[in-house]
Amino acid sequence: MNNLILFSVVFVVFLISRTTSYAQENQSLKGKYIIVLDIQDIATKEAMVAEDAKNLIDVVNKVIEISDADKVIYIEAVAAMLDISLTGLSVQFMQGLYLDDRLKIVSENKFAKNKPSAFTSEQLIRFIKERKARDFVVVGLMAEHCLLETLLEGVKLGYNMYMIPDAIAGESDESKAAALEKAMKSGVKTMEFKNLMISN
Repeated sequence: MNNLILFSVVFVVFLISRTTSYAQENQSLKGKYIIVLDIQDIATKEAMVAEDAKNLIDVVNKVIEISDADKVIYIEAVAAMLDISLTGLSVQFMQGLYLDDRLKIVSENKFAKNKPSAFTSEQLIRFIKERKARDFVVVGLMAEHCLLETLLEGVKLGYNMYMIPDAIAGESDESKAAALEKAMKSGVKTMEFKNLMISN
């Protein structure tokens, strides 16, 4: 009887240690590429509440600090307008589309997109193929639009997609929660910022 109790206790301890080690392993950024999405002046300095923008950038910068610098990818949304005048046609790029100057820049991995999903960038796709990258953590904005589209597209392409809710901005808490819930139901995994800071 005592042997059975001892075996049960050892087995339970084994299960707990396995679960804990899996959770810690799952909460590591090691080997993962970080996609910093659309943290640009037009959003952070014009559309967002100043304190919310600062908080987002602070958290994203901490994520960048504990990531491998060569695996940090910056995605910039670009938008062009066709200017028609008597002298002819010209393309004008919208102002305010520069990366926020408070954002920590640790690599030259900057790619442009002109559609919601980052994975529509041909430059990014070439980079991914060259690196044989498979695991992506997406941070930035907005949860309901480009960020969600990037997560869902990544899943469709067969990548392992992760998100850090504290490093994501949304139009409101409710709409952000709904977007992240949709992402999770599609197979995107969640990483907790506080656990990342403890384990790194």
